[in-house]
Amino acid sequence: MTPALVVAFIVLVVTMLFAATLALPSTASALTVNKATARANESTNTNVIGGQPTRVTWEGTVAADEEVSSVSFVFPQGSWVAEDANIKATILDGTKRVETEQNATLDNTGATIEFPSNVASGYLIRVEIYKLALPAEGGAFTLTGSYTNAEGESIDLVESPAIKVISLTPTDAIIAWLDQQPWVEAWNSVLFLKIFLNPQMIVAAAPNLFTGFLRSLGLVLVGFPLAIPIGLAISFLRMSKLRILRFISGIYVNVIRGTPLFLQIYIAFFGLPFLGISIDDYLLGIIVLAMNSSAYLAEIFRAGIQSIHKGQFEASMSLGMNGIQTMFFVIIPQTVRR
Repeated sequence: MTPALVVAFIVLVVTMLFAATLALPSTASALTVNKATARANESTNTNVIGGQPTRVTWEGTVAADEEVSSVSFVFPQGSWVAEDANIKATILDGTKRVETEQNATLDNTGATIEFPSNVASGYLIRVEIYKLALPAEGGAFTLTGSYTNAEGESIDLVESPAIKVISLTPTDAIIAWLDQQPWVEAWNSVLFLKIFLNPQMIVAAAPNLFTGFLRSLGLVLVGFPLAIPIGLAISFLRMSKLRILRFISGIYVNVIRGTPLFLQIYIAFFGLPFLGISIDDYLLGIIVLAMNSSAYLAEIFRAGIQSIHKGQFEASMSLGMNGIQTMFFVIIPQTVRR
């Protein structure tokens, strides 16, 4: 046999062995992991905070022609359980709950649930772990572990979908400390104090209130200076010799001053989108504040300008000044001082 035929024969044998390996039936998993979630435990949002007890829910479905006798979980490193933590499993056949006995053990490293009567094929196993705190540093964590089938074989669980956890914020740390204080519990036992002066709620709301204050301050610092030239222009229109300009500016001032600022904000933020007009919220807030303030400033400027004695106008005209020069170099400086 020539060397070429030997090489070809070896290649053929290897190919046949590889094909035979692929043709072998693969071992099917007896338990399919459906989901893993954690209940939000943040006081002011919908996040899961690390280092704080929460409820973790895991679901898996028993495969066809299979049975499961126990399920074990390994918690992410850094997790811990509270003293009153517990674990329970719910067996569902579709939407119908199946009553079954179960024995559970739980500690800081993991949990195990045993079923004296095996869970039948097609059933959904929902495991709820109460008062489990995931790692305080935050991140994306999965539940791993193993399960035992009807033959007593221990098989590794497929990693669950990741649970997103955020790190413990200073605000939540203060709230957690308050929750453990006897005087806070005694304070909140009084219904009036709990409703209106709840320490935990005050601490939770403080960051949002401070952020809202800074945003409101920013809107005022931009909107009010913008209202000054607008108000000055409207005051000139209010004193115009053209009746149509006085009429339009009068309607503007009377409508804006005669309606609450809240109503103007409501119309701007809900009425304009209804008409198909989309404007950035912050820009729209600046516009509404500037329009509202300009109506009041227009009357202030008009009253100030008209309080200047007519002789000032006549003196300026005698010096050769035109109307614009008279207004900006003689009348307005005196108006600002008044």
